[in-house]
Amino acid sequence: MADEEEKQEGQAEEKPPKNVMGLVFAIINLVVMCGGAFVVFQQTLGYSPDKSFEKDMIEEVIKEREEKAAESVLYLMPALAINLKGTPKRQLNVEMYLEMLDGDGFEELVNMGAETRDEVMRLLTGKTFGEIESVQGKLFLKEQIATKVNKFLKKGIVKDIFFARFIIE
Repeated sequence: MADEEEKQEGQAEEKPPKNVMGLVFAIINLVVMCGGAFVVFQQTLGYSPDKSFEKDMIEEVIKEREEKAAESVLYLMPALAINLKGTPKRQLNVEMYLEMLDGDGFEELVNMGAETRDEVMRLLTGKTFGEIESVQGKLFLKEQIATKVNKFLKKGIVKDIFFARFIIE
């Protein structure tokens, strides 16, 4: 019996070092994970750019926007009420701004008002509800209108189209 008690005491003494080793590995693992999380935070969320570089970039963007705003001119095309192709019959009420690259193009567009308006109306009457109901359809329509109008212009260029009103009834 004495031998059995010594064996049990010997086993009891061996177990705490195994638990201590597991605890040491857990602490090391926790320290490494915290260190990794800190490095990730510093590289992503904790990053703050150099303030002098940021000021230069902001000034450059403001200057660029002012130049673009000074150059471009908006032309409000008169409202159009157009019957769309297909069934059921639907009507499109649209009012749009044409952003011209410069003032010369604006004057040219104003003088050609009826021709461009007619070309835009023909383009719109050929559309179905399904073609223009989605956002992608509207973006494609804007691109088509700009292309059609630019074919008529010699000096000016339509840079973008903005819909002020786009109602399908």
